[in-house]
Amino acid sequence: MQELTDLTIVYSKRKTVSIQVTEKGNLIVRAPFFMNYGEIWHIVLKHEKWIKDKINHVKMLQQVSEKKFIKGERFWYLGGTHKLNIAHKQKEELAFKNGEFYLLSDARNRAKSVFINWYKEKTLKIVQERSNFYAAQCGASFKSIKVTSAEKRWGSCSGTNNINFSYRVAMTPVFVIDYIVVHELCHTLEHNHSQSFWNCVIGVVPYYKNAKEWLKLNEFMLHI
Repeated sequence: MQELTDLTIVYSKRKTVSIQVTEKGNLIVRAPFFMNYGEIWHIVLKHEKWIKDKINHVKMLQQVSEKKFIKGERFWYLGGTHKLNIAHKQKEELAFKNGEFYLLSDARNRAKSVFINWYKEKTLKIVQERSNFYAAQCGASFKSIKVTSAEKRWGSCSGTNNINFSYRVAMTPVFVIDYIVVHELCHTLEHNHSQSFWNCVIGVVPYYKNAKEWLKLNEFMLHI
């Protein structure tokens, strides 16, 4: 119950109650001036499970520390984590060999951008191949494919059927990549999340719910 008692109540002219768990794990309840503490507490208890789940999720995010780019640290690629080595001599600033990453020592001061650029290159190659393969199955067509630095969204499709993918796509397993690709391809046909859209997705990747679940469980770790 400690999580629930450590709450901040913000009164205002609003007519309803809203409950928020901040990125730091703080519980904030916004309530109308006319509502007393007992009434607010009753509402908080009704949402106890949601609040605790949200706070636990925030704590998990806080445990994923910022990358230090040191030997032995692990980085995601195609659904698995792989050890980082520091190389003193190699042609590329970042290489992936025999299931391990090798970062050039001279590039450590810009390692984050080096990794992101590497992921962008890999993601672009993968999504281009998968998009060309699945477009025929979907009956879809797209104008262009671009890889961005997006941290919040896995992909997006513009009204003119230009598709964007996050550089983080290359961190996920192939079956998840296929779902993300097909999701955006189906948006070139249906610019919404209607039943027709989901029928398009299901027709190509019937396991899409497994892919969505994988993302839900792991996406908080898929960052640089």
